[in-house]
Amino acid sequence: CVPVDFVGHPILDELDPKYFDKAYQKGHRNRCGIQDQDIVIGLMPGSRRLELKMHMQIQLEVARRLYTHYPHIKILLMCAPTVDPETLRDLLEDVRYPIILQKDDPYEMMNLCDYILAASGTATLMVGLMEKPMVIMYRMKWLTGVIAKIIVRGVKFFGLPNLILGREVVPERWQGGASADELYELMKKYIDDPQCTAQVRRDLASLKNLLGDRGATARAAKALEEFFQT
Repeated sequence: CVPVDFVGHPILDELDPKYFDKAYQKGHRNRCGIQDQDIVIGLMPGSRRLELKMHMQIQLEVARRLYTHYPHIKILLMCAPTVDPETLRDLLEDVRYPIILQKDDPYEMMNLCDYILAASGTATLMVGLMEKPMVIMYRMKWLTGVIAKIIVRGVKFFGLPNLILGREVVPERWQGGASADELYELMKKYIDDPQCTAQVRRDLASLKNLLGDRGATARAAKALEEFFQT
């Protein structure tokens, strides 16, 4: 038996209450040229080169279909902190619909969005804490996918919000299931079904309660200090 202290998750310290203020969100969106009637679809293809290669074109195709199908759609491509925006611009040469490419604080970018299509990773926990309905996807090379499936056999979910909540609160698809057709239908459901969207937001709101309280870093430092003094 090893003694442990649960100090909470430090990500909560990054979550500014202003992001849950409708007046702040409205002002932020308006300053970025987003009108009240606009529906903003956020794309988060990942931060590593291989992730961009595996996810970017599929996400752009989903975005194209949504833009074509619905009025007042705006597409926001969010540039990860470790990615050079020029890298993403090079991948947008064949895009024939309007798209906003932005590199900013991740929470500021998420705050602009109504719905998000995200590659699996820590970012999905951030999206969940922002209570943004999302679809999680992940694709990898075929052999890597086979090995991963063997290693994680028995694990029901790979998306962090679903893992923490213990059920599929937001849809997640990987490998062949993460096709443009499938992801488009899942994103479309959020727009078409306000009751589904509202329920997902309520479910995501419970994430905070499972991660402890703000101040995790300070509590960790205090616990370490007490440990070394014994």
